[in-house]
Amino acid sequence: MSLWNWSGFFGYLFNPFILGGVFTTVWLTVVSLIAGLILGFALALMRRSSRRVPYYIAKAYIWLFRGTPLLVQLIAIYTALPLFGIKFTVIEAALLGLALNEARISRRSFVPVSKPCRKARPGQRAHSA
Repeated sequence: MSLWNWSGFFGYLFNPFILGGVFTTVWLTVVSLIAGLILGFALALMRRSSRRVPYYIAKAYIWLFRGTPLLVQLIAIYTALPLFGIKFTVIEAALLGLALNEARISRRSFVPVSKPCRKARPGQRAHSA
């Protein structure tokens, strides 16, 4: 008697619907990461700007996207924006929401480490006796 039904396992694993979902997830992730990096770079430049308007736009964007969960952002893009006449397909809404959220996160990759943080780093190491 077999404890595990391998044919059933591989039947589900290689189901065309499952493989289609995996393919969609991977390409959506890659495209949203690339778009998020580009937007994040623009946000980092705006945040370091000496002009007030771009600085405060970036600050408000970061505040808004940091303060709301990703699922709320995705639902708002897909269901609330059509109330204002802006309609997206499911894939377009997911791509836009993931890219906008990723921009908030990837912005930190382009910001240099501040001097107090660099000074604090040696204090975190364990000293040998």
